[in-house]
Amino acid sequence: MKRSARNWFIWGAVAFVILVSIPGVLHLYTDWLWYGEVSKRQVFWTILLTRWKLGLVFGILFFILMAGNALLARFLAPRTSWYEAERQFRLQAAEMLEHYVARYLLIGIIVGSAVLAYLVGQGMSLTYNRYLLFSHPASFGAADPIFNRDIGFYVFRLPFWRTLWQWVYLTLIAVLLVSALIHYLDKAIRMLGGIPAFAPHVKAHLSVILGLILLVKAIGYRLDAFELLYSPRGVVFGASYSDVYAHLPAYMILAVVAAVCSALVLVNLHFRGLWLPVIGLALLMVASLLLNKTYPALVQRFQVAPNEFVREAPFISNGIRLTRRAYQLDKAETRRFGRIQPLTTATLESNPETIRNIRLWDYRPLVQAYRQLQDLRAYYVIGEVDVDRYTIDGDYRQVMLATRELSADDIPPPITWMKRHLMYTHGYGLVLSPVNRVSEGGRPDFLLKDLPPRSASRDIAVSRPGIYYGELTGPEEYVIVGTKEKELDYMGPQGPRYTHYRGRGGIAVSGPLRKIAFSSRFKAVNILIADSIVPKSRILFRRNIAERLQAVAPFLLQDPDPYIVIDKGKLFWIHDCYTISSRYPYSRPSTFELGQGGIVRLNYIRNSVKVVTDAYNGTIRLFVVDPTDPLIKSYKRIFPGLFEPLSAMPEGLRRHIRYPELLFRVQANMLRSYHMTNPRVFYEQEDLWAVAQEMAGKGAAAATAEGGADMEPYYALIRLPGQKSAEFVLLLPFTPANKRNMGGWMGARSDGKNYGKVLVFEFPKQQLVDGPLQIEAYVDQHPDISKDLSLWRQGGSEVIRGNLLVIPVDESLLYVEPLFLRSERGEIPELKRVIVAHGGKVEMDETLDLALAKLTGAEVRAAAPAEERLARPGPAERAAPARPIGEMERLAAQAAQEYEQLRNAAARADWPEFGRRLKSLGETMERMKAGPR
Repeated sequence: MKRSARNWFIWGAVAFVILVSIPGVLHLYTDWLWYGEVSKRQVFWTILLTRWKLGLVFGILFFILMAGNALLARFLAPRTSWYEAERQFRLQAAEMLEHYVARYLLIGIIVGSAVLAYLVGQGMSLTYNRYLLFSHPASFGAADPIFNRDIGFYVFRLPFWRTLWQWVYLTLIAVLLVSALIHYLDKAIRMLGGIPAFAPHVKAHLSVILGLILLVKAIGYRLDAFELLYSPRGVVFGASYSDVYAHLPAYMILAVVAAVCSALVLVNLHFRGLWLPVIGLALLMVASLLLNKTYPALVQRFQVAPNEFVREAPFISNGIRLTRRAYQLDKAETRRFGRIQPLTTATLESNPETIRNIRLWDYRPLVQAYRQLQDLRAYYVIGEVDVDRYTIDGDYRQVMLATRELSADDIPPPITWMKRHLMYTHGYGLVLSPVNRVSEGGRPDFLLKDLPPRSASRDIAVSRPGIYYGELTGPEEYVIVGTKEKELDYMGPQGPRYTHYRGRGGIAVSGPLRKIAFSSRFKAVNILIADSIVPKSRILFRRNIAERLQAVAPFLLQDPDPYIVIDKGKLFWIHDCYTISSRYPYSRPSTFELGQGGIVRLNYIRNSVKVVTDAYNGTIRLFVVDPTDPLIKSYKRIFPGLFEPLSAMPEGLRRHIRYPELLFRVQANMLRSYHMTNPRVFYEQEDLWAVAQEMAGKGAAAATAEGGADMEPYYALIRLPGQKSAEFVLLLPFTPANKRNMGGWMGARSDGKNYGKVLVFEFPKQQLVDGPLQIEAYVDQHPDISKDLSLWRQGGSEVIRGNLLVIPVDESLLYVEPLFLRSERGEIPELKRVIVAHGGKVEMDETLDLALAKLTGAEVRAAAPAEERLARPGPAERAAPARPIGEMERLAAQAAQEYEQLRNAAARADWPEFGRRLKSLGETMERMKAGPR
């Protein structure tokens, strides 16, 4: 290639690299601006510089090793011709190959090594989190039972040592192959009668590389010994008898054999031929087969199998102890019920807070009702329903609530750039209703609703309803505020209501550089040329709270269910985050799907961080709730100033933190086996549990034949056995494996000083306690209930069975299941009946109070008329004890309710429902005529 052509090629390549790099540089610049907006530039620089450092160090080292050895092979090459036999074999191709090898092999070596080094550097830069943990380790304060090393070695140190070993091993193999290829192209390796012949310098060069590979392999065997603590071969996860007494000695011996083979390869430099390296490699292969495969199999077959429990008992104990510690099951308090006591009127009256807060609304029909009744505009979308608790007018109450977020794809057409990014900028407000109250027609009884938000209590009033940061915002969906255009809040009766953003969020779009950078990032030239954008305008992006948190703390696992909180009239998102590891010795792994097909594998988890994001300003604060977690200690060293203590969280928000459902699910899955702490019981799996099943969402008749689905954990505001007041608890029942009766339940507390405490209640094995599926069967077999369900379905209504809740009430259990109806013409599910059960007895009525009255046959407060239920309870009503009702009084209340429902059915022209209500009212009147039984 001529000099001028070469210069043009070089300058063209440089220009191409610059042009390709400009968008990336501008993207990095906007990221830097964004991290400044959220006051987290330390995270930006720490991660960026660590990635660059790893990429450069390992990329340069790879380039030196690859290019250095390739150039060494090139410059040592003799200038000789191919043998005639080989020339005949290649004939034309060989001459052309020789021509290009002579002219371009040198530049090919350099360019190829550089490209490979870049790719290797990029790959190693992605291991920045391992390196940061490696360089900032913390102690777990406990050692593994085999090597007696602190567990921190396995969590912080060993993963990066394995990465480093793998890099060296694969790099040396690649260097060996490339060097051999270059020697071959330079005719320093020739085929004589089908056997390779090496020039003296080739033998020396390749022998040194091969010797290093074998030496690294010896180190690899030493690291493999530590991996035995993650062996799946035994009764429990972790090192078993054969691992410790067969595989471990095998790895030690193989490490020595590999080191000896490395020495043999180097010694062979002083001898002709290749017989020493061949013998060494053959010895290593035979030793690996015998020691790593055959010998452990013999130990397992003849020593372990005939006496498995005796051999494995110490290792089973290790697995139980370390698995429970890794999932914090060792801190769970286990209690054993005595006999389950009958549910009486006195029991109900002594637990008014529990009964008053039983959740009748299932989140699935409720979110449909919310969306039909409170979306209000096509461009607003009700998000997922959250469960929380608030003190409302002095009452501690469990509620359900959901935000009203903006759907940019549903704004009125035509959807222009200005509408999407300057005018329709935010969601607006939320809806909230008690878990146990129903308005007329079986619909939610809203305490907070409408546009603008109207609240039934000052305790849940919203003064700043704008939602600029939420769950439903698309990735990289941006808006620009502070422009000449007004932002739409909502469309009111008198016309549109506008606002201007007055929060602290966003980045100023001032100056040509920023406009160019944001235009490049979002591929929107309008940012550069729009007259509506003024110097004070600010751009808000990364408005999805999950995406926002991922940028600030990519090393934390996010809970898929953040929830909204009202504090002093403002809206905040609370997001649970976890530190996880898959490297805790002896701990059984958990694998689960976490949204959009992402698979998470772990064997250690802590809910160490609560993240609060302001829905209006976008500020992000990370609060540490478990300062004892070694992983969070390490991250606090890596990112000083990123985390705050829980005491710094505003009190109004701290009252709303809750035990996260994801952690609870993971722990519950482990508890199925690991509530058995006796090695003998664990080995025999005599007391294995299963998550209880239910028929939620299914029809009654076909449900039993189809089989149930695992119950979901549910929050309940209850007074736990032995406690003085009600508290917010996450619950899940268990049954014995392959049985339907109850075996126990697990609860996690969320309030005050009890936050994070886990309780496990075990039911007596000498008493049969009904499980949820058995209750479902009783419901299906109840003649009156099954008749009503059949009539509703024949009348064109869809019957939806809500979650079956198992509520502990002192030493008794109460089962509650709501029933929802949805007519063929309507899309709003309505809460029509409540089923309650205890001790094999099942009752159904229109309200919980009436159903409980039937169940206990005694004294429970009658349901209030609809207009009273809509009214806010006063102090006298809250303090009043439940009053007794007689049979006639109960029938009169039932008749009044049926009459109201009759009127409602007529008002909405639902004549099939009108006929059913009329018939039911007639039956009630007949029972009243007959007098009390």
